[in-house]
Amino acid sequence: MIRYIVRTNCHVSYDRTVLLLDTDIPITTRDRKAAKKQKLELIEATPRCLEGMLLEVLGQPTPATTKACKSVLHAQLSGPETSKQSYAPLFAKAILDSSTKAQIIRLKGLLSNSVS
Repeated sequence: MIRYIVRTNCHVSYDRTVLLLDTDIPITTRDRKAAKKQKLELIEATPRCLEGMLLEVLGQPTPATTKACKSVLHAQLSGPETSKQSYAPLFAKAILDSSTKAQIIRLKGLLSNSVS
């Protein structure tokens, strides 16, 4: 993913490019260097993946594998996992605001445009 973004963004001028990445596949040193050179901000979803991170936000145990994390979270959604509306009932603003997870705090800051 990082290499793809580096290739496609090298001729484009954005104020900021942020990648939220699962961590079940380690990011290589080469990719980290390429991201840094292109000024890409990497936010790593822990444990393992976005779904694992979201389960932690909900205070639920996180399964040992990415596949299991996805299965557990997706079963709780109100619709397809590809629809942002499916997440709304589980992740009310109060839930996200009370999260102490660094990645969630960073994402909230980026979305509110209050972080540099």
